[in-house]
Amino acid sequence: MNLQRLPIETIEAILNYTTKNDQLSLCTSSKLLYDLAIRLLYRDLTFTCSSRLVQCFRVLKSKQGHAMAVTELTIATDSAMQHLRAYFRLIKDVLARLGGLRCLNIDHPFETHSDILDHCVFPRLNILTLGLFEGRYTPKFLSRHSNITLLQIFTPQKIYNHPTGGLSSLCFPNLRHYLGRTALFPSWLSRSTLLETLILKYDYAHPTTNKTFEFLSNTPAERLHLIFSGWNLEGCRVVSKTLPALKAVRFINTGFITEDVVKASQFIEHFGEFLPIFSHLEEISIIESTLSHLTPSALDREHERVQEWRSTCPELKMCEFDAGVIWTLKGNPEHPTWEPAARNVSMSGDIIHQWQVKRAVAEVQEISRKLK
Repeated sequence: MNLQRLPIETIEAILNYTTKNDQLSLCTSSKLLYDLAIRLLYRDLTFTCSSRLVQCFRVLKSKQGHAMAVTELTIATDSAMQHLRAYFRLIKDVLARLGGLRCLNIDHPFETHSDILDHCVFPRLNILTLGLFEGRYTPKFLSRHSNITLLQIFTPQKIYNHPTGGLSSLCFPNLRHYLGRTALFPSWLSRSTLLETLILKYDYAHPTTNKTFEFLSNTPAERLHLIFSGWNLEGCRVVSKTLPALKAVRFINTGFITEDVVKASQFIEHFGEFLPIFSHLEEISIIESTLSHLTPSALDREHERVQEWRSTCPELKMCEFDAGVIWTLKGNPEHPTWEPAARNVSMSGDIIHQWQVKRAVAEVQEISRKLK
């Protein structure tokens, strides 16, 4: 068999479906298979342990061919070596060698060595996640990577005093998805004409938040995910005021604070008051990070709500609320019906099935009554 004539996908399948010993024998007998094995081994690297990172990065530093095989890299290491200068020097040296990198995720904030990306250039980079927005080096790094299609910057600590000089000159013409915090003013989106999705952590108390939303009103984004740490009714107003052309909106509460006076039901009711502003909405999700107990009465309540909301938003096709059920519009376009389905596969479908049977029986009885 001439391996040279086989598609790369076929050779990858051979390696993936053979034992470790067979893989070793194949790789030692063929340079093609050896090179491919290296590509498979180093293509996607994720590090949550500093010692494992050091072990692998030493190999990448000494073997340029191995370094060029890396296309996806995630660094989310512990703090065991955060104080060692040599540790960061190794990271910085290896990053400079990763010319084939397409996806970079630096999840751990390197507060004391934020220059690890200084002078790095990744010609093929299109997905970037930064755990820290650092005002001195980050803008310079971003300016060298204008082909990014997905940008995520979730700064974990306060960013009130971070300088943002130089950001207005950044340009990402291919950017389609942006994930960040409303406290970080995203001036780099001004020239992103292909922008589709915004995923934002809502910093209600931050003075930049309102300015951020006003700026986002000039972007072409049609999908918004807004993440709350406790429901906040102000979020309904600011979204309706600045982004009325949205086609999909998703509100998510990731943190439950006992002293919060706003419940999910109150937020849903409040958002309903702003529905007439959203004339193009097709999808609405207002959910908690933890599912509530599903009951037939909750299904009745949500079914009534989706019918009412579609009378206000005629293009509405999908709704999702705190009961953990996804409502989808199905059936005849002239007489569509809302069908429920469990959001989580682990959720029992018995209650939903019983509710559907009960409604079907009620509809048949109503038709029979009218015929009489």
